Amino acid sequence: MIIQGRSSENSDPGSVGSNPPWLKTAVCNSRPSEPREKGLSVSQVRSGIEMPRKVLFSPDRLLLKWARVHDIGAGLMNAGNTCYLNSVLQCITYTPPLANYMLTKEHSKTCHEPGFCMMCIMENHILQVFANSGRVIRPTGVLKELKTIAKHFQSGNQEDAHEFLRYTVEAMQQSCLPAIK
Repeated sequence: MIIQGRSSENSDPGSVGSNPPWLKTAVCNSRPSEPREKGLSVSQVRSGIEMPRKVLFSPDRLLLKWARVHDIGAGLMNAGNTCYLNSVLQCITYTPPLANYMLTKEHSKTCHEPGFCMMCIMENHILQVFANSGRVIRPTGVLKELKTIAKHFQSGNQEDAHEFLRYTVEAMQQSCLPAIK
């Protein structure tokens, strides 16, 4: 994706609920006047990546900053060598675009996943964090599904935070993709 025309106006990182003006000028590697080759769209020809069949979350609704000011969320209890897991969960929880989406509960309203859904687990975790401001909670939803997230991770063992982040993000992505039969 090419982002054109970055502007410094309205780019105050502390402002709540506003997006920078350059976000609206994002284009997908194409210009309408360019010719099409072999029936492919211009963006497919230039980037080599197919356009998505379905948009899960509209870019115009994407808030890069907090939609509203929140009290500090709950801390996470160490459940025996879970520092790696807690640090990753804290980073994900306090990522404004993702947290804004999760706090709307939009995913769980439309999720029809019969079994494991990492997006539902993360949504529940983020809701728990902000509902228990100033307290300490145990990230039980994630701990219960640790073996599903990464088969080789062992409860009670020290693990690698970066590796856990990679598996968590991949599981969240898989929860949003249609099942391949």
